[in-house]
Amino acid sequence: GNQVRRLTVAYEDFVKAQGPLSGTQLAHLARLEGYAPTQAQLEPWQDKEGISCDDFVGFCKDIGYEDPSFEELASFFVQFDPDNSGRISKKAEDLGCLCAGPGLPSHH
Repeated sequence: GNQVRRLTVAYEDFVKAQGPLSGTQLAHLARLEGYAPTQAQLEPWQDKEGISCDDFVGFCKDIGYEDPSFEELASFFVQFDPDNSGRISKKAEDLGCLCAGPGLPSHH
């Protein structure tokens, strides 16, 4: 599906730019694609070199990833809407509070 294609492209781009994917880079690439592997999930991969695309895709599928629900997204923005107006306050904008944290997936 779409997820496999996206992960395959990410893997191929990475390998083209950086060379073979190692265990230490696996976590980095997975996080770039919006996954949040735990130390326990990464442990078996630590010393691996030349991780294949199939292994990378399988690793990400095993971790699992769910798009945030509307409620989760809305709850994130509550802090920027103290008046509950449905708009982000100018004050929050001025403070430069709007930045994508490491937990938000990047879709490229």
